[in-house]
Amino acid sequence: MFYLGAAVYAFGTIFYCILGSGEVQPWAEPKRKEELLQSLDAAEKANLNKDKETEKEVDPKMEEVA
Repeated sequence: MFYLGAAVYAFGTIFYCILGSGEVQPWAEPKRKEELLQSLDAAEKANLNKDKETEKEVDPKMEEVA
Protein backbone atom coordinates (compact mmCIF):
# COMPACT_ATOMS: atom_id res chain seq x y z
CA MET A 1 0.00 0.00 0.00
CA PHE A 2 2.85 2.37 0.84
CA TYR A 3 4.54 1.78 -2.52
CA LEU A 4 1.28 2.28 -4.40
CA GLY A 5 0.74 5.64 -2.68
CA ALA A 6 4.33 6.67 -3.35
CA ALA A 7 3.93 5.75 -7.04
CA VAL A 8 0.76 7.86 -7.37
CA TYR A 9 2.45 10.90 -5.80
CA ALA A 10 5.60 10.42 -7.90
CA PHE A 11 3.54 10.17 -11.10
CA GLY A 12 1.68 13.38 -10.25
CA THR A 13 4.91 15.21 -9.51
CA ILE A 14 6.60 14.10 -12.72
CA PHE A 15 3.47 14.91 -14.76
CA TYR A 16 3.36 18.45 -13.34
CA CYS A 17 7.09 19.02 -13.82
CA ILE A 18 6.84 18.09 -17.50
CA LEU A 19 3.52 19.71 -18.47
CA GLY A 20 2.73 22.26 -15.76
CA SER A 21 3.60 25.92 -15.58
CA GLY A 22 3.62 28.57 -12.89
CA GLU A 23 2.43 31.50 -15.02
CA VAL A 24 -0.45 33.55 -13.65
CA GLN A 25 -3.44 33.32 -15.97
CA PRO A 26 -5.47 36.42 -16.94
CA TRP A 27 -8.56 35.09 -15.13
CA ALA A 28 -6.57 34.88 -11.88
CA GLU A 29 -5.50 38.55 -11.88
CA PRO A 30 -7.02 40.63 -9.09
CA LYS A 31 -9.74 43.02 -10.25
CA ARG A 32 -9.35 46.75 -9.95
CA LYS A 33 -11.47 48.59 -7.41
CA GLU A 34 -13.57 50.28 -10.12
CA GLU A 35 -14.43 46.94 -11.75
CA LEU A 36 -15.43 45.48 -8.40
CA LEU A 37 -17.71 48.42 -7.60
CA GLN A 38 -19.36 48.18 -11.01
CA SER A 39 -20.06 44.48 -10.51
CA LEU A 40 -21.84 45.06 -7.18
CA ASP A 41 -25.61 45.36 -7.20
CA ALA A 42 -27.50 48.10 -5.32
CA ALA A 43 -28.04 46.03 -2.15
CA GLU A 44 -24.34 45.17 -1.88
CA LYS A 45 -23.39 48.84 -2.36
CA ALA A 46 -25.82 49.84 0.38
CA ASN A 47 -24.26 47.29 2.74
CA LEU A 48 -20.78 48.55 1.87
CA ASN A 49 -21.77 52.16 2.68
CA LYS A 50 -23.48 51.02 5.88
CA ASP A 51 -20.27 49.24 6.98
CA LYS A 52 -18.23 52.41 6.35
CA GLU A 53 -20.64 54.47 8.45
CA THR A 54 -20.48 51.92 11.28
CA GLU A 55 -16.67 52.06 11.23
CA LYS A 56 -16.76 55.86 11.51
CA GLU A 57 -19.14 55.63 14.48
CA VAL A 58 -16.79 53.23 16.27
CA ASP A 59 -13.66 55.31 15.66
CA PRO A 60 -14.33 58.83 14.39
CA LYS A 61 -10.59 59.46 13.92
CA MET A 62 -10.32 56.61 11.42
CA GLU A 63 -9.34 57.93 8.02
CA GLU A 64 -10.86 56.54 4.88
CA VAL A 65 -8.33 54.59 2.82
CA ALA A 66 -8.90 54.46 -0.90
